[in-house]
Amino acid sequence: MRRSTGEKVFNVVNIVVLTALCVTTLYPFLNILAISFNDGRDAMLGGITVFPRKFTLFNYEVVFRSGDVFSAFLFSVGITLGRTLIIVFTTAAGAYSLMKKDLLFKKSLILFFLIPMFITGGLVPYYLLIRTLGLMNNVLVYLLPITFDFYNAVIMRVYFQSNIPESLIESAYLDGADDFRILSRIVLPLSKPLLAAMMLFIGVWAWNDWMTTMLFCSNKPGLWTLQYLLQRLVMQTNAALKLAMTMAAKSGKPIDQSLITPQTITYATLIVATVPIVVIYPFLQKHFVAGIMLGSVKG
Repeated sequence: MRRSTGEKVFNVVNIVVLTALCVTTLYPFLNILAISFNDGRDAMLGGITVFPRKFTLFNYEVVFRSGDVFSAFLFSVGITLGRTLIIVFTTAAGAYSLMKKDLLFKKSLILFFLIPMFITGGLVPYYLLIRTLGLMNNVLVYLLPITFDFYNAVIMRVYFQSNIPESLIESAYLDGADDFRILSRIVLPLSKPLLAAMMLFIGVWAWNDWMTTMLFCSNKPGLWTLQYLLQRLVMQTNAALKLAMTMAAKSGKPIDQSLITPQTITYATLIVATVPIVVIYPFLQKHFVAGIMLGSVKG
């Protein structure tokens, strides 16, 4: 079937615009990746685009030789998994409770959770609350304050009502199952696509969170996340060089300090912090799209 001139022009313009958007999106990441694999002294000359001019693995060797960076990476992984699982489970439990027609004070509870979505106390009252609870420089500050997400609970509630027959839950009650068993054995297993999307949403947020560390755990290096350590490197350009010198002293292995530059070390750390999400995302992409569509079509 022959295409009209207008259709051909539209296709050409569409291809050009989408290609430009793709290049604009990918170029910064590829440039950072290229510099992270480039020799530090050579990178200072500039002119590197998407391919390293003088390839080396030395920058990553310096990063992973650091006990601070490696421990911060492991700590971030553990905290991200813990926060994600806790928030997803408590949110699913809340959504299941709101789905029940005979829930006492249901409208009042919805209003109670709805108001803070639009009106918050602000950062200062939140900081004072955390300090009063004794969570300063405490690992529980990552797990306790944010354990329920009402916005996601509304989406889960709509999904439960639309995809899980009420007769199935009633038959489980007749068989003697309690609410916890129904939630864990019936509701959650039948909601795997939604749970995967929610875990991706919450996991990315938890992985990228550095402000919690800055506000409440900045005085305890053992509780630093990788993102906070990266933020320190970005904000203090000389911190990367000092970190590398500290690593050399701890490991007992000599490092040629002339090969170390703050830019390449910072970019290598940035890539290390980004790779886990980049690797996980393709496996959950279809669930991610389904979660977005669910929230946009049904309210």
